[in-house]
Amino acid sequence: MSVYTEAIRSDRGNSHDYFGRGAAYFDLKQYNKAVDAYSEAIRLDSKYVDAYESRGKAYEAIGEVEKAKADFKTAKQLGFRRN
Repeated sequence: MSVYTEAIRSDRGNSHDYFGRGAAYFDLKQYNKAVDAYSEAIRLDSKYVDAYESRGKAYEAIGEVEKAKADFKTAKQLGFRRN
């Protein structure tokens, strides 16, 4: 986690660092923090497909089904292919 925090401190405009932070929070089952981090990645890059898909999974984990569906739909529209 500290790697992403340090990277964000040095470059607040890097959506990939926020995505990485979101993934780390997700792995720690801190889903609300994951949503926040993925949301920041999306704010910085509105076409960040993986961030929409991952935020959808985090929303699912906290029971926000409609928000999850919306993110999955956006990810699909942007070209994400689920396995």
